[in-house]
Amino acid sequence: MKNNLRTLVMMAAVAFFAFSCQENDDANPAVLDAEVDEVANYIANEILPIGVQGGTENTPFGLRTSEEDLNARIAMGRPPFPLIRLGACAEELELTEEQIAEARALAEGLLECRKVVHEDFRAELKEVISQMEIARKEAVQKLRSEEITPAEFRAAMENIRKTFLAAMKEIREKHKETIKPCVRDYVKQLKELLGEENWESLKACLKAKNQESESED
Repeated sequence: MKNNLRTLVMMAAVAFFAFSCQENDDANPAVLDAEVDEVANYIANEILPIGVQGGTENTPFGLRTSEEDLNARIAMGRPPFPLIRLGACAEELELTEEQIAEARALAEGLLECRKVVHEDFRAELKEVISQMEIARKEAVQKLRSEEITPAEFRAAMENIRKTFLAAMKEIREKHKETIKPCVRDYVKQLKELLGEENWESLKACLKAKNQESESED
């Protein structure tokens, strides 16, 4: 009887251990997918920037980045990490010459991701900027006719920025859905290339820089 009980206890323990291992194995793909999605989102945000500059009495609203941003950085020397934030984070990693060479080959994939949506994305952002300009010019007229004070004008410009930023973010999210599979493929290959320690460092660095960028928008 005691032997049977001992056998049952051992079988239950083995079954529990096997179930726990299976549960952990099942969780791993989900964790890996979440990590890839997280980094892909940071990179997609940088591929599709929505920064606005200007917005004063004498300076019109405009997009903060130039037309040649990503194309130029890839064309001039084919850097292994062409995006500014991605490149800055990569500088903190310990990479071999072979890894750098492979990263340079992967970088062209980002250009392909961006090509798919770039023209439409920029055109839609410029439509939003045009609407912002209409509102700015109306406020400038009121300022110059002394219908509002300089302080009220500055508050109006800040309100315009906040109001239209929401529209720009919606545009970006729409185009991110289009390029998400392409960016995820790049990130998965990059993760495999970098190794676990470098991957964790890159992920933490990109998260911090993305938060800084969002606070500036």
